[in-house]
Amino acid sequence: FPLPCAVFADSSEAFFGDDAWAIGNPLGQHASISKGVVSNPTRAMRSSVYTDYIQTDATINRGNSGGGLFNSDFEVIGTNVAILSPGDSGGSIGIGFAIQGNTTANIAHKLILDGIVKRGMMGINIQDLRAEEATELGLPENQKGVLISEEPSAGFPGNDAGLHKGDVIVEVDGNVVTKNEDLIRAVSNAYPGDAANLVIIRNGELMEIELVLGDRDEIEAQMMEQREAAVAEQRRLFELQQEKKDGAPTPAPAP
Repeated sequence: FPLPCAVFADSSEAFFGDDAWAIGNPLGQHASISKGVVSNPTRAMRSSVYTDYIQTDATINRGNSGGGLFNSDFEVIGTNVAILSPGDSGGSIGIGFAIQGNTTANIAHKLILDGIVKRGMMGINIQDLRAEEATELGLPENQKGVLISEEPSAGFPGNDAGLHKGDVIVEVDGNVVTKNEDLIRAVSNAYPGDAANLVIIRNGELMEIELVLGDRDEIEAQMMEQREAAVAEQRRLFELQQEKKDGAPTPAPAP
């Protein structure tokens, strides 16, 4: 017989002040539940570029990690993973964090299908579009988006799709892109081989581009090889210059 299982809600619909219930085994206390609210539905943390976190004041302690964070309909909206705690006490002060349920569901789906988490990648170097770059590109200072900061390398998806240095990505698959994390998360949640539909600004004009995603692990390995090759070439040229300098004849003294 199939075991009963929890249902995932759309965690993007979680909102400030919504009820939140944390379930787990805090400090070894089996099947404990605590109630709080969603303090912030999209809290960014430096530990991951792949997801935002749901911040909650529901009591979370050691042993809660991996347990669910539920809404008032007892649907999963997150997976409890961390707290902020003063000193070495490790106790709850009402600042806990859960991985967004949509991220957990996406990872679980990939693990069930493939046994590993495969992530898409575009193979481009990006940065948040700042006011000074926007002005240089003839765009409003408050224009939001992600700037392609270097010409995409040949053989990578970005180059194959016709992207160029100076393009500003403002939308992917119908979702607005305002910062790096927006693009990274959207692309990483997709599979290698999936098509990503981009809206970019080039020369002040909106354009639509379809890009077929590559495999993040493979592209990152290729990028590392290219960086290592570039460093090796710089070292070779430096050593060649030193050899020429050391082997140069000593100039004769002036008469």
